[in-house]
Amino acid sequence: MLPGAFFVGKHVFCILKYPFSSNQTTSFLMDACTNFIYEQEEPAQTIMLALHELLNTFPEITCKIRYKIPFYYRKSWVCYLNPLKNKGVELVFIHGGRLSNVQGLLQAKGRKMVAGIAFSSVEEINMEAILEIMAEAILLETLE
Repeated sequence: MLPGAFFVGKHVFCILKYPFSSNQTTSFLMDACTNFIYEQEEPAQTIMLALHELLNTFPEITCKIRYKIPFYYRKSWVCYLNPLKNKGVELVFIHGGRLSNVQGLLQAKGRKMVAGIAFSSVEEINMEAILEIMAEAILLETLE
C-alpha cells in the first residue's frame, strides 16, 4: 500500500502531503476549506481530509469557511467540521436533533438543535453510516 494510504471500511484513502517552505510556489491552488484542513495538526488533519472527501461526494454540497471552520451547505448549512481540543474532529449536523439517528452515532451533548459524531482517529469513520446521515440531512434541508 502507498505511504499515507489507509482504509475506512472497505475503501482506501490516500493522503498526499506536500512539504512546502514559505519561499516555494505550488503548481496548484487549494480552496479555503482544504487550506484550513492542511493547517490542522495530526490526527485532526487526516480525519478532516477523509470527511471532507466523503462530504464532497455529494455534488450539490459546497464547503466554505464560516466562523473559522469548514461549513458544508446546499441552500443552507447542512453540517460542519469542528476541530476538538484533543486533536479529534466532530462532524456536526445543523439539524441533527431532527434526524432519525437510526445508526445511533449522533450525540446531542445537551444541545437542542445540533448533533454530531466525534472522531479521534480516521479508522473510527463509518463511511456508509456518514453517507446515510448526510443524505437524510440533505433531504431534510431540501424539504424546508
